[in-house]
Amino acid sequence: MVFRAWYFLLWLVGKLVLFWRRQKLTDEDIERCYAVLSRCPFAVIGVGSRRFVTGLLLPRGKHDVEHTAVWIGNGIVVESVMPRVRALSLRRFLKQYDNATIVAFRSMNWFDSGEYATQAIDRLYDVTFKAGRKTLYCHEFAAECLHAGGIDISPKNDFYVFDDLADVGAVILEIRK
Repeated sequence: MVFRAWYFLLWLVGKLVLFWRRQKLTDEDIERCYAVLSRCPFAVIGVGSRRFVTGLLLPRGKHDVEHTAVWIGNGIVVESVMPRVRALSLRRFLKQYDNATIVAFRSMNWFDSGEYATQAIDRLYDVTFKAGRKTLYCHEFAAECLHAGGIDISPKNDFYVFDDLADVGAVILEIRK
């Protein structure tokens, strides 16, 4: 019971809206992202918004990113969020955020990365942010997808951040508002 209460409190704090957004990804921004991603069989998407409490609490790095998801093609993004890993459309995913950074990777097995992402759907979210557990937080989920495709990344200080992922790939699009 205490464990479920912890999940609820974490979800509630993360959803608290600090202020209404003025700067958000527009339909044109989303179309630009889709045009770039449609040429990629697999990519990592980092997004951010300072609208929610979590946007102030989480480390953002040089790309101003607080959350990570993976593109698996056909307009589908897979992300690890409270309470579990889920798949959703690129448009629905990006509409929640104010900026986006897309990272592509050359030397990897894209099929295996996408397959890992698909099989991870419904795995529980890691509220402790500790690498090496059965549960996954967003950056760790993306790192595990890359690992499945043959790219190994070591977290700095036992905690993955988006910059760890971007440093081994190539930033192909960055939209900041």
